[in-house]
Amino acid sequence: MPVKSKKNYIIQFGSGKPGEMGTGGTELEVFDLIGLKNPKIGFAPFHHILHHQVNDWSLFLDLVQPITKKKIELFEFHKEKDMKSLKKRISSCDIFILGSGICEPYLEFIFSNRLDKFFTDYFRSGKHLIGYSAGSISLSSRYIHVAFFREVLIHWTMLLKADEAQKKQFRDGVLEECPSEYKEQLKKVFELTEPNKILAHPIANVEFQTISMKTLEFIPNMVMLPHFNEAIHATEEHLKASVKRYSRYRHFGVPNGAAIFHTFQEAKLIQSEIVGSNPNPKLLVTEFLKKDSRSYKVGEKIELN
Repeated sequence: MPVKSKKNYIIQFGSGKPGEMGTGGTELEVFDLIGLKNPKIGFAPFHHILHHQVNDWSLFLDLVQPITKKKIELFEFHKEKDMKSLKKRISSCDIFILGSGICEPYLEFIFSNRLDKFFTDYFRSGKHLIGYSAGSISLSSRYIHVAFFREVLIHWTMLLKADEAQKKQFRDGVLEECPSEYKEQLKKVFELTEPNKILAHPIANVEFQTISMKTLEFIPNMVMLPHFNEAIHATEEHLKASVKRYSRYRHFGVPNGAAIFHTFQEAKLIQSEIVGSNPNPKLLVTEFLKKDSRSYKVGEKIELN
């Protein structure tokens, strides 16, 4: 009788911090579903860790270390110089976590050091991958994000009381990236000093820029935004704009506390299911289509394959 090939898993959390929103049970359920006894786990945040204080690494360690007798290892990519050594250490892990942070610099690190092929081989060898926030984005088909001037103006209001050097650096950087047809209008907004007038300006509802970057492409035809409807950069408006520009992909908003659990067999995706939820029952994993949207509750399957 033929033996069935072993399954392995990719999990995309909507949260950025382990146990965010009091949902640590979701992480523990995920590791229970993976089903490994005393797994070796590696954790790589997508940002610089500030040691000696509470951060996503320390939160993960407190939450997950009790389930395994093997010490969880921290990988700080920006400190890594020897790629051969890095690959060897990651290969020793049964489960590897790509943590929260900023997508662009870490995707650049992965591709400039040709770690994309390494992670593909790592996964195809039967290992498991988990993402938080930016890490979750990196595991899907592409990093796509439409930003509105609203986010720029919110950051500007936060800088109103900063020194002139900080404000100038921000203004110059934003104006350099600003579409030419809106530069003069934005300069006039930067002259305003009242936060309410700045945020109420009509330019706030205009698209500022669209980011589209290659990712590790493990989940076919899928892009996602974490922190759905709880972050200024991850709202229904952003996802609808992304669908309009990149309709060939399926676009999902994943709230804090929820995760999409993907099951693979022989490197082929065979099932995607919702695990965990946000404490707010109205915040659900939501797929945005050209004309409408569809929400998924805990335990529901998503037909991606």
